[in-house]
Amino acid sequence: MSQKTKTLLLTIPGGGFFWEANRLRETLKTGFEMKYVTVDDFHPPNDLPFPAAELHRIHTVTTLSRNSRIQKIKSMLVALVDSYRVLRRTRPDVLVCVGSSMSIPLAVISKLFKIPTYYVESIARVDCLSQTCQIFLNLNLAKNVYVQWPEMQNLHPKVIYAGSVV
Repeated sequence: MSQKTKTLLLTIPGGGFFWEANRLRETLKTGFEMKYVTVDDFHPPNDLPFPAAELHRIHTVTTLSRNSRIQKIKSMLVALVDSYRVLRRTRPDVLVCVGSSMSIPLAVISKLFKIPTYYVESIARVDCLSQTCQIFLNLNLAKNVYVQWPEMQNLHPKVIYAGSVV
């Protein structure tokens, strides 16, 4: 009897986070059935196609450091509902989040579904943890939180350095 391949849902945020997520995708795709989630206003480059059936979208989470408190709450609520729908549809065995605020609603809902979640802090974070990473740590949203610089592992007892993804 063959063992079922585990499904991994990987966040594909925009900007510099995209390239880190893409490197993780390349590394992880051989061991998992890959599914992806991004925000509704991001489109991956055409030369790096993601299978349309496996690319899901959630509402853009308002940048944590900008916009009004009301706008942040509204954006987060819509993103939580979208995250619930994506996680029900994809039914991943594992969620891997790459350093952007879009990961927060996904991680909150994955915790409710008891889906193991792993968070990878951005390589751009050299001497301090991002606000998103701090939320993951304070709310215990991830099984493991990874940083990409050895010096960063001293900033919090729960962070792990296991190398860089780029």
